[in-house]
Parts: sequence; C-alpha cells; structure tokens
Amino acid sequence: MTVTTTREEIYKERAEQYFKAVEGHTNGHITDLDVFVAEDVTNHNPMSNSGVILEEEHGIEAFRRHAESLPTAFPDLRLDIQDRIAKNDRVMVRFVLSGTHDGPLLGIDPTGKKVTMSGIVIYRFDEGQIVERWGEANVLGFLHQIGKVPD
Repeated sequence: MTVTTTREEIYKERAEQYFKAVEGHTNGHITDLDVFVAEDVTNHNPMSNSGVILEEEHGIEAFRRHAESLPTAFPDLRLDIQDRIAKNDRVMVRFVLSGTHDGPLLGIDPTGKKVTMSGIVIYRFDEGQIVERWGEANVLGFLHQIGKVPD
C-alpha cells in the first residue's frame, strides 16, 4: 500500500511544527525561525510587545519581533491547535493561546494574570516556508481578562 502525502498535508504539518517552535521558545527566543519563515516574508497584520502595527511588515527580522512577542509576554505559553485546514498553498490554523501575562504585550505592562485567547491565522507557504501571514485574535477578551476593559 502506497501512502501519498499531498502538498497541503505537508504544509499543515509545517504550520503545526512552527506552532511547536513558538511554544518551545527559550526565554522568548524562537530557535530556527528561519527554518519555518522565508527571508522576505510579509506579515499583513503584525503586533508586538509595544503595540499593534497598522501596516504590513516585510522581512524575517520584523516577523521575529512579531513572533517572539507572544512567548516574551507569556513565558509559560501554550498554543492548542483546534483546527488546521489547507487549500493549495494556504493553511488556516484556529488555536487557543493560554499563559500568564508576565511580559509586555501591545504596550501593556505585565499583569501576572492567567489568560486564554482564541485566534485564527492563515499562512501562505512556498517551498515549505511561510511567505505571508494574516491573523486575527480575541484581543478584546485578552484586555478584559487582564482588567483593561470593564465588565
């Protein structure tokens, strides 16, 4: 019996491996980010430790600032993948983030509060690397959990 692995299955696996690399950070640093992300990557809606960036960013170093903002903000970061859907060169991942807000995020100083936040991200792959990223997260829910938005 021959098992055929499609490009879509390979890209879904790469997306999961990337999530594991983010989750497995060392003091906020993601090891081998360049294995998963192309040098000329475009991030269409990045955020960072200091705030939300209102325009797309290009290049792996800008992507690193974005990608490492989560493990820096949540040293005990957990990313639980709920769904992975692939079509051609794109992979959508629905996930739930959990962790303790022990580092700055979006310009907000650490609160020490445990949070959970859902999100959806879409990656476009080329030859096994992320070349574009779009993402949405429940930031309002996060702000509510850390006491920045009233009931």
